[in-house]
Amino acid sequence: MTKIPMKIWDKIIGFFSEIFSILPNYSKKKLLEINSKHLKRKVFIELYLPETKKIDWPLLILNDGQDAAALNLSTIHQTYCEKRPLLIAAIHAFDRLAEYGTPDILDCKGRGQKSAAYQQFIVDELLPKLKSSYPLASTPNKIGIAGFSLGGLSAIAIALNNSNHFGMSGVFSGALWWRSKAFEKDKPDANRIIHAMANQIPDMEQNQGAEEQRFWFQAGTEDEQEDRNNNGVIDAIDDSLDLIEILKRKIPNDDHHLKYVEVENGRHEPATWSKELPGFLEWGFG
Repeated sequence: MTKIPMKIWDKIIGFFSEIFSILPNYSKKKLLEINSKHLKRKVFIELYLPETKKIDWPLLILNDGQDAAALNLSTIHQTYCEKRPLLIAAIHAFDRLAEYGTPDILDCKGRGQKSAAYQQFIVDELLPKLKSSYPLASTPNKIGIAGFSLGGLSAIAIALNNSNHFGMSGVFSGALWWRSKAFEKDKPDANRIIHAMANQIPDMEQNQGAEEQRFWFQAGTEDEQEDRNNNGVIDAIDDSLDLIEILKRKIPNDDHHLKYVEVENGRHEPATWSKELPGFLEWGFG
């Protein structure tokens, strides 16, 4: 039997390694635990990892990771990774009314008192841990944060506060009604905190980095029945559209930067969000 020289073996191995590296990616799941100094508790994060030799992975931080099974997240991630890599870090919620919200700005009932600490946990503890452990992208345009309902409000608030870390955010049925003062009948749309935060962003003419952040919104026609301003549009849709109108002055008004998905008969539940999640991943990272 003819002996194949080592240099040729190296070339053969290199050739097949290259072939396998471009085959469809698959995924695996891992549980990460972090003893957070900011939240003063142990935080559980489900990691959905691409199994690939490629580097520069995009990253999605996802609130309400305890609902991953109801969202069918494992299958959605597996399907996505057959085309390209993506790491999803799904954080299990603890006290949602305290840790979610708008950092440093409490709502009218004093809720969200730990939202600043939650933001610091993500920025100071979770992101550095993930970046030191995995071959993640180094630029914000490949790093996003998303959430559902109150978790969606948390996600966009953190993105707005940390554009140097997050290039985009996703809001599914966001609790965008979160307000700094009690509801006033004569001013039904006043005092919404996230709208005020967005208004503070410089308009596009004065904002050199306007093209660097992107926002995706989803609302369902059956998200709720409330219509506080009696305009025939439920609040979940109204709040989303009002926020989008503000953002149109801040960033380019195109589907790449601002995407709104309204789901006919969509409800305030994981079954609706799960159907829209693949579209969000394609928009955000595809």
